[in-house]
Amino acid sequence: MLIVNDLMKNNMDNIKYQNLVHYALTFFTFISISIPSLTSVSIVLLSLTIILAYVKKSITFKWNKISLLFLLLYFAYLIGCFFSNNLDIASKYLEYKLSFVVFPILLSLDFKQNSLNVKWPIIGLILGVCYTASYGVVNAFICQASGGESCFVTVSISPVHHPTYFMTYIVFAIATAWYGWSKKWNYFSLYWIVPYSILGVILHAYALSFSGLLFLMLVLGGMSLYFIYKKWGKVSAFILILLFPLITFVAVKKIPSIRGEYEGSVKYVSSFLTNPTQFIKERDSSMSGSEQRLVMWLVSYEQIKEKPFGVGTGDVDDGLGQRLNELGREKLAVKKLNPHNQYMQTTIEIGVFGLLIFLAILVGFFRFGWKYRNWLLLILVGSLAFNSLFESMLQRQSGVVFYTFWMCLLLLFPEKNRNNDIKA
Repeated sequence: MLIVNDLMKNNMDNIKYQNLVHYALTFFTFISISIPSLTSVSIVLLSLTIILAYVKKSITFKWNKISLLFLLLYFAYLIGCFFSNNLDIASKYLEYKLSFVVFPILLSLDFKQNSLNVKWPIIGLILGVCYTASYGVVNAFICQASGGESCFVTVSISPVHHPTYFMTYIVFAIATAWYGWSKKWNYFSLYWIVPYSILGVILHAYALSFSGLLFLMLVLGGMSLYFIYKKWGKVSAFILILLFPLITFVAVKKIPSIRGEYEGSVKYVSSFLTNPTQFIKERDSSMSGSEQRLVMWLVSYEQIKEKPFGVGTGDVDDGLGQRLNELGREKLAVKKLNPHNQYMQTTIEIGVFGLLIFLAILVGFFRFGWKYRNWLLLILVGSLAFNSLFESMLQRQSGVVFYTFWMCLLLLFPEKNRNNDIKA
């Protein structure tokens, strides 16, 4: 009888400390989205909670080979410091990218009694996005009331995070909300999920992030196709596939913000492809975001051709600035813009070997997600891979923390949940 009581007590203790880990994960996901200045504090709290659960033997550590690729990428940036001419900038970069080390270690967990309940960190994410979006809308109204201009677009509607990053949060939060509904979690009702999703789509139109809009359309199309296939079969799904180009065409033609971004991008790309060098020389000082992006892609490509093994951690601005000056774009060089492409950014900084590590991360996580039908992980990896074509997504803490944390967390689905996902 005493043995049974001891076992029951141990089980209760395990559950108690594992619940503490869940609460700490939830707190972190909320804070990192809504109050990013306190992210470091929330990471410390999460670390202490996990250490406590480990000391109490409620959890054990179990290395995951895929997440260790982030450690390898950090090591590549560390090696790049030895070739840097700006050690002060390089040291800051290493500080920003510490998430590549922290989360693969912190989230290499094995829960003894209960499995990871991803519901709670998802709730933190959804609430964090809701709070941050509300703050942006209030900020826009205050701006308008004070006589400001363009108060409901770009950074005015997304003052906490760069619009492209915040749009990735919104898309992922919408996906997690529908995932919770499909799993029949308590409180995940269509009464709030549908309006939450609609408001998220509306915010995309105001944020004017073209890559965000494109990825949103891909995700919504994919999710709609999946649910229609499950509910009404192959014929209905095939009809949706046929209708998707029509829906895209209508969106481009009828929604002003999307139409403007699309027409501008087509015009600039056409001119750029005709004569890239002439395109750069003909631009005036007030270039649009799309024009600047094309210019940065060209100079980045030239930089990679000259130094395929990288210029060193923290030296990207100097190399690209010099090339911009040579092309007569001194005002653009002063802005110290990054390549607006993570693949190019990584290659310029730490060379083709760094790029291979980054690609290995994308492929490794994607294969894991596909093997176990982990749809949330597939959406997340797809988000990083797609948006990295248009932004240097891992050059800001907003991107490094978000992607590293969630990608490592979603590896913790236990085998039981993986099998359930396969059947779903």
